[in-house]
Parts: sequence; C-alpha cells; structure tokens
Amino acid sequence: MNTVVKSFARITFRIGAGSVVSANNVVSKDIPANCIAVGNPAVVVR
Repeated sequence: MNTVVKSFARITFRIGAGSVVSANNVVSKDIPANCIAVGNPAVVVR
C-alpha cells in the first residue's frame, strides 16, 4: 500500500484499496475501493 496521510486530527475514515484522492482534499467520510475522489470536501467522481 502506497499511502501517505499527514494529519494533526484523528482519522475517522477509511480509504479503499486502489483509490485515488487528489491533492489538498478534505476527506470526511469513507472512500470505497477503486474510486477517484476530488474536491473539498472530497467527493467520489468515478
């Protein structure tokens, strides 16, 4: 798994395997596997 999460807050969500989250996003809920999430807050687009 090649994931880097930099956070000063408690992580309360999961990012599924194979998912891509674009830079500078705020993830506030679970991201399913094999999805692309963009925006602020992050929204699954594909």
